[in-house]
Amino acid sequence: MFQLMMMLLGLLAPLSGAPMDENVSTISPSATVQNVIYQVSDKDHYYQSLTSIESFETVNDISLWDRKEDLINKKGKALQVIENPILGCSEYVYDEMTVGICDDVVSYVHVDAIVGTLRVNGTDITISKKGIDDTLGIPQFYSEDGEVYIRGQQAIKVYKDSLTGTIQGIDFFDESSS
Repeated sequence: MFQLMMMLLGLLAPLSGAPMDENVSTISPSATVQNVIYQVSDKDHYYQSLTSIESFETVNDISLWDRKEDLINKKGKALQVIENPILGCSEYVYDEMTVGICDDVVSYVHVDAIVGTLRVNGTDITISKKGIDDTLGIPQFYSEDGEVYIRGQQAIKVYKDSLTGTIQGIDFFDESSS
């Protein structure tokens, strides 16, 4: 895999305008992967690998800095609002996601796998192993119930069935609050 990556980088180096380091063995695979960015134009959309992005800004166009009124302005009235008086939080249920609001600010965004796609930083991702791997790269953490991708303080956790490995859902949250 590393050799294939180096070969691809060798082909891309002349296009980037940056000289390729001849002593590639001194470059770590993770540093190399983090520097690879690709974009493909499809009319008005640009797709970019998120492995080199420093932070996750939005999921389904909602950020962790949005207030309740921002959510409603962006997505409209929720299908259902579920109150949790003990935590002082509410869940706003939409067709494509559920958004947790605590203290008037988005705490998390959850997308069920059945939805089929999610949008991270404006990039559409098919909810499948290949779609997620191709766009987010290698997870930073593995757990019994899924994989975690971290960019800056934000994290995306892909929940999987522990027996089948089938993706169940995806959460976007602030990593420091986990």
